Amino acid sequence: MGVQLNIKSEEARRLAEELAAESGETLTPAVTEAMRERLKALRRERSQTPSAIEERQRILNDVVKLNFGDCSATRWPRPRTRRSSSKGMISP
Repeated sequence: MGVQLNIKSEEARRLAEELAAESGETLTPAVTEAMRERLKALRRERSQTPSAIEERQRILNDVVKLNFGDCSATRWPRPRTRRSSSKGMISP
């Protein structure tokens, strides 16, 4: 027999058995895949730190500058708005 994992929680055992039944797998592959997915989610969540987000934003800004030049000084026109008249008609 291989390496054993001793779980002392009735809930954990029940959840593992439910997962195996739903997936059509035995306990070992069902639990292994569930742990693999949880680790992947935690690592992905951890990679979304503010510094990682700022780094991706900096890279994106550099790509935009390379393709379109520095647009930071560009003054974009204000969108036109429509106002309602007293008769409920929309006027430009």
